[in-house]
Amino acid sequence: MGAKRFPQAAPGAGESTTRPPTDPTIFQYDFASDVPCNLRTREYYAIIVQQRPRIWQQIAQQIQAADFASLSINLNVAPMADLRQAALYLPWALLQNSEYTSTVDSFKAYKNFDEHVKDLQRAAQAAASAATASAAAAAAAAAAAATASPDAPPPPPAPSPVQEQVAQAARAQQVQQAFILMSASLDGFLATVPPRYVGGPGLFQVVAQAQAQAQAQAQAQAQAQAQAQAQAQASAQELAAAQ
Repeated sequence: MGAKRFPQAAPGAGESTTRPPTDPTIFQYDFASDVPCNLRTREYYAIIVQQRPRIWQQIAQQIQAADFASLSINLNVAPMADLRQAALYLPWALLQNSEYTSTVDSFKAYKNFDEHVKDLQRAAQAAASAATASAAAAAAAAAAAATASPDAPPPPPAPSPVQEQVAQAARAQQVQQAFILMSASLDGFLATVPPRYVGGPGLFQVVAQAQAQAQAQAQAQAQAQAQAQAQAQASAQELAAAQ
């Protein structure tokens, strides 16, 4: 966002020899963003609304391309990191305005949103690891078959292309479901902001359009993944019946 990073304390400065137990009320995050902590509620809200459509489109494209490794990484860097940082600071901005009830609701909704982001990241990491393991197993089976002697026992069969297609569709569906839940949790978070901090009719229209676009993309992607999985399963059943 063009803001300067805040100075960090030197490693070890002010640390005691014994660390206190982790405080569950303190937010722990591993994303990096330059969004400053001294903006107004309207400005944090605008950052989230403006960044969301582009981020959601990128996530949908990565799910469609089965690029789960990149998806997992991109959740911790800009522009998603900027959205997450703005969401982290927004409850504090409400507190500065003495919006105590909205602050409590916003903090709870932020924690829910943050957990869903992490759920999406875990699903993407699991899908990427499974795809890598499957590719490695197929390569190992091919190498073993090429170098095996005639008297050696046959190696375990590698997954067929149809089986791999079914597995890939299932992994994509799990990631897609996590994405849809994350999107819904962000809707809930934005709903905790009082209307007077959202802006005039123009910004309301932008919010509505952004949310409608994100929901439409998520639903279209979910339907496409479900159709792909159904087709893959039907092909697998036909192949099994033919064998």
